[in-house]
Amino acid sequence: VLNPDPTVDDRDGVNEVAILSHPPSGRIMRLFTDAPGLQVYTANYMADVVGKGGMKYKQWQGIALETQHYPDSIGDVSGEFAKGACVILEPGSGQDSYAHRV
Repeated sequence: VLNPDPTVDDRDGVNEVAILSHPPSGRIMRLFTDAPGLQVYTANYMADVVGKGGMKYKQWQGIALETQHYPDSIGDVSGEFAKGACVILEPGSGQDSYAHRV
């Protein structure tokens, strides 16, 4: 569970869940979300991908922080699914989309 204490950095239900920093440049990225989970992708399998300006990106030269519900939330009958945080969109339910705030 990300930031389970709702009094910490709570901004209308959106909590700070990650901070990335690059001290040499002074760049900082702060991630806020109302989703309970965070998937981190570190480009482990990337090899010589050509990007902007012909730059070649190698293993671990990228990162993605993906906020989401837990992959097993449907099977967890005592967890978020049981609390109504359902991510299933049923035909005819009137709910035709799902979103969370980032």
